[in-house]
Amino acid sequence: MDAKTTGLFAPRANAPAKVILNTLLSGAVGGIVGAFVKPFVLQTYSHVNKFDIGSLCNGILVGLVAITGVAGSCEPWAAFIIGIVGALFYCLGAWICDRFRIDDPVEATPIHLFGGAWGVIATGIFDNQKGLVSSFEHKGSFFGY
Repeated sequence: MDAKTTGLFAPRANAPAKVILNTLLSGAVGGIVGAFVKPFVLQTYSHVNKFDIGSLCNGILVGLVAITGVAGSCEPWAAFIIGIVGALFYCLGAWICDRFRIDDPVEATPIHLFGGAWGVIATGIFDNQKGLVSSFEHKGSFFGY
């Protein structure tokens, strides 16, 4: 196996720290947004039970799923946006499953299908060297530009 793939040390400076920061940031933001947005999307908000712990945990998971492809090659502001949009994709996926009466009690489909789809798109947008918001020469090459 290649040492770049299996080793902790990468040719870029601070690569492991950047991966950890982006992963934690996206997961935390996804959890917060998921906990506050999903009850309003599915109209399950209650004045008695203000917080849905399941939505918080699933929001964290969808933030982690969405950032996986680009964690080492995006900036922290992009990880923040990826977590927010990933949680919105999760809420949309939960609404679609509810609308079509798909039985998914742990909401694995909204987390992995919708969050993973957003993660693939986010890699093409936010990658430092080939993403659409990059300032390098090969900007947009993930999308075939």
